[in-house]
Amino acid sequence: MLIYLSLIDTPNEKSKFERVYYAYRHTMKSVAFNILKDDKLAEDALQEAFIRIAKNFTKINQEICPLTQGFGAQGTVQNH
Repeated sequence: MLIYLSLIDTPNEKSKFERVYYAYRHTMKSVAFNILKDDKLAEDALQEAFIRIAKNFTKINQEICPLTQGFGAQGTVQNH
């Protein structure tokens, strides 16, 4: 979590990111595992997705919504 939070500037945005992380991490890992069929690859994909989310967090207006979930899911297995 510290790696992700280090990519975000303000305390308010960090708090929002934590809510996104805890709301979607299990779903995103499940999606990655269902596609990749490998737990380690799924974990790697999840980490890469959350790094991508953290780097682009200013583009997310509502942290808990279908569009936010889609943003995370899109990047989950993109490079694997």
